[in-house]
Amino acid sequence: MKANTLLICTLLITLFSFGQACNRCMFYEEYFTDQVGKGATGSTTDMTGVDWTIDISGAAFNNNNSRFGVVNTGPVSNINPRFEAKALIGTAIWMSPEIDIYSFSDVAFSIYVLEKNNSDNLEDDDTLEVQYKLDDDDDWTQASTNGFYFNDFLHTLTEQEGLNGTTLQLRVIIKNNGSGEWHQFDGIKVSGSPKNFSYTTSGWSPSNAAKITTLNPISIETGEAIISTDITCESLTVKPGASMTIASTKTLTTTNGITLQSSSSSYSSLVLNGSIVGDVNYERHASMMGSGLPGTGGNDLISIPLMPSAGQSFDTFIGLGAPANSTKLATNGTVYAFGPYDNNSASPAYINYAVAATDALIKGKGYRAATIASDQVLTFTGAVEPGNVSIPITSPTVGSQWNLVGNPYPSYLSASEFLTANSAVLDAAGVAIYGYNSGTTPLGTGSATTGNFTIINNATTANDIAPGQGFLVAAKNATGDNIVFNNGSSGTTDMRLVTGSDDYIVGRSSTPNYNFRLDLIGSTAYSTSFYFNENSSLGLDPGYDAKVYGTVPAFAIYSHLVEANTGINFALQSLNTLDISNVTIPLGVNANQGEQITFTIAQSTLPSTVDVYLEDTVANTSTLLTTSDYVMTPISDLSGTGRFYLRLADQALSTTDTDFDAIKIYTTPSPRAIFVHGMLTEDTTANIYDLQGRLVYSAALDSTRLSHQIDASDFADGVYVVTLSNGVQEKSQKVIIR
Repeated sequence: MKANTLLICTLLITLFSFGQACNRCMFYEEYFTDQVGKGATGSTTDMTGVDWTIDISGAAFNNNNSRFGVVNTGPVSNINPRFEAKALIGTAIWMSPEIDIYSFSDVAFSIYVLEKNNSDNLEDDDTLEVQYKLDDDDDWTQASTNGFYFNDFLHTLTEQEGLNGTTLQLRVIIKNNGSGEWHQFDGIKVSGSPKNFSYTTSGWSPSNAAKITTLNPISIETGEAIISTDITCESLTVKPGASMTIASTKTLTTTNGITLQSSSSSYSSLVLNGSIVGDVNYERHASMMGSGLPGTGGNDLISIPLMPSAGQSFDTFIGLGAPANSTKLATNGTVYAFGPYDNNSASPAYINYAVAATDALIKGKGYRAATIASDQVLTFTGAVEPGNVSIPITSPTVGSQWNLVGNPYPSYLSASEFLTANSAVLDAAGVAIYGYNSGTTPLGTGSATTGNFTIINNATTANDIAPGQGFLVAAKNATGDNIVFNNGSSGTTDMRLVTGSDDYIVGRSSTPNYNFRLDLIGSTAYSTSFYFNENSSLGLDPGYDAKVYGTVPAFAIYSHLVEANTGINFALQSLNTLDISNVTIPLGVNANQGEQITFTIAQSTLPSTVDVYLEDTVANTSTLLTTSDYVMTPISDLSGTGRFYLRLADQALSTTDTDFDAIKIYTTPSPRAIFVHGMLTEDTTANIYDLQGRLVYSAALDSTRLSHQIDASDFADGVYVVTLSNGVQEKSQKVIIR
């Protein structure tokens, strides 16, 4: 019987070392092993257990002296079987089965043929011809090399090359007449170059993916390939930007593994709902170590997208890849630029692992990494995480609330689903994903930033987390909470996405959202962003508003909430679309004396009917930022809120009666105080009443100061009404002391 290797890997060992792909592979062979006696001898025919056929209708067998079948030619049974045609007294034909060659190109075959004579020599009319036909062609073609023999000949090889098609069938036509005339053949081999099956948004090429064999490599070039049937292949590569989903109960088996590729701006994605047999590798891009100057690189926050089921240590990880990760990570000879973030110390900092470190890498944890050159990838090898992953987060009294976590899957994750699942354990003012952007200009319209971090939350248009991506989150509680990553197991909602372009936000309004970004430019630059949608308000909206990461730097711009302001500095403030043309937003600005600064709208999707004004209450100016920048050089250091406000309006502003509108009143729990921020143009009195209308505090405010702090340490918890009056105008606002 033939040894058909379309679904058998063991033959590969005889052709090339295991784990190495072949350029030309033998995928069909017939040596007639264990088939002695099969065929026709005299009046007996036995074709059981073979897949080839014979036609002896043109031969007149001479009893048991005639034979058209398999014989043993060695000293021991079945050691050297051959197919023999003896004393046919006519013509007989041997035919192979139809051999599937769809998955191979430049197909070739060879057959070893020879004559054997006893008393009679072969004559000219004793012949052997080897023919083939492709696909469903009715015509047979003679093999191009030694395809026809007559009379006496030496043992030789019949060959044919350059065949392409769907199926191939071979036949050997033999004619001899004398009782001592023999023809023999064996060693039938068919080989070819395995086709590379590729998938794009247009589909498979070649088109019939069901023909993929153990010898064929697969390349997912673009789009999403769904593996909906069991497949065995030589290797599989998913290119940057492409994705693959393995359906439930289906298995993908590879000889030389799966490789997921990435670039600096594009990542491959694998969603595993079935199973994989074979190695899986993710070549994850990591940025080059920078010098600290703009444009010289930086580092990346990454996570572990693949890990062996038994776990993995750092010393094992640096040995992965070719070349090894150890040759690509930046190092000073003592430590590598790779390690987690320690937020539980008095001075929170990134850790760099020693060159001989054996620390265990942890799923769901984030790591900072930097390489020695641009366009480098770090290799991760292991299993795709089959379940949900949780990782502890903390907000210690001594330390930082910021925790470095990361996507534990080789697929994109929905940021919306991630925030929904984890909002209860995150700071209400920071229910967001803070992704490090290495100080580069954020990509995509509407990107919100805080320093070198891009903010992703329900207000932004970027709603995905890349495979192997690390990012920061702000913990709400000191201890006891966990961040969860869910893949749909155990009744959870699946966070995984096949690509990074889909938006799967549940319950988001389909009406247009608007946003703009305000930049403060001096010797450096800093940004703050504003979004408008139907899910937000003028107060705190967890999952839509996002605080500044860490401590506000010496050069920065940020905002405070329009209502229920508690003094939190926001990098992204989200408001309702109903307020888009009638709202005043307090701005905070930090800048040095004598340094020229520029306020500019860097990006906007606001309607053309909405104007944005910057009010400087000290200079008493109002600048239309939608048509021009505001440039100034402060005569003293700028710090905090109270001087600058953004006003959005759909008509020309009048500044005559807006003074009190720009004053902001808010409370803070520590210090326990009431703050009045803004420029007072007249002598003003602040009166504070409880809900029974009793006056509990009264004081004159200094009109030369931008900020006033009223000590509320003796006030009982509750709601109070703060009233400001200058004899002409009056403003009242409720505040909560707690």
